[in-house]
Amino acid sequence: MQGKGRCPLLIFMTSSFHTNGYVGAALFDLDSTLWDHNRAQHGAIKKICMDHGINFPTFYPLYHRHNLEVWQALARGEMQIQDVRIARFARTLDALQLQNLSPANLNDEYMRNYATGVYLMDGTVNLLQSLRPHYILGIVTNGTFDVQWNKVSHSPLKDFMDFMITIDDAGCSKPDREIFQHAFERSGFPAEMATFIGDSYYDDIIGATLAGAGRTIWFNPDRIPIPNTFDIRPTHEIRHLNELIPILLKESKKQ
Repeated sequence: MQGKGRCPLLIFMTSSFHTNGYVGAALFDLDSTLWDHNRAQHGAIKKICMDHGINFPTFYPLYHRHNLEVWQALARGEMQIQDVRIARFARTLDALQLQNLSPANLNDEYMRNYATGVYLMDGTVNLLQSLRPHYILGIVTNGTFDVQWNKVSHSPLKDFMDFMITIDDAGCSKPDREIFQHAFERSGFPAEMATFIGDSYYDDIIGATLAGAGRTIWFNPDRIPIPNTFDIRPTHEIRHLNELIPILLKESKKQ
């Protein structure tokens, strides 16, 4: 536990926090912002391939493609989350004609493998240590509670975060403004005193902006250009998490 005597990750709280002495709320996406999803996914699939004698260089690109397809279908409302997890493996196995393996069993193995390691993005701990005395810290994620809690509870994130909002809590996913409003209310700060940080321009930046966040920061290490079809721009754009420290601590010095 660090900073102002707060208990880490009071995840089941339904009331907001006492905000005296804090600059505002710093709200983070989880996957590919604080948690290195690509590295965790790569390691989990590689272990599955090793355990079942599957050629990893052949399997992984196909899995990656089908995984992206089903998550996009979920975002369009065409699939349910429980179906997404099985379908990504079913489609990959079908493509490789590996009918002797169970998609459901592979998904269970994947979920276990994915949660066994600690895969934080570079700079995460240093960033949260710096922000902890000054901000209420929260996670807003499109993942389900069971999956995301496994990541957070087995990593240093549990020592810094005050709360986490998942799609199970909100009943919707980013960029729906309702999930952001849940987070604002939980933080105890009004939306205009919240900063949202995430790697998805559409889900995080557009979503948080339309929900009324006072500031958005796009974590964009791959320098992806903003689509010309959108007029919304982030307040800041960064390549590395350490760039957040001077941006956010500048506000604390004004207090």
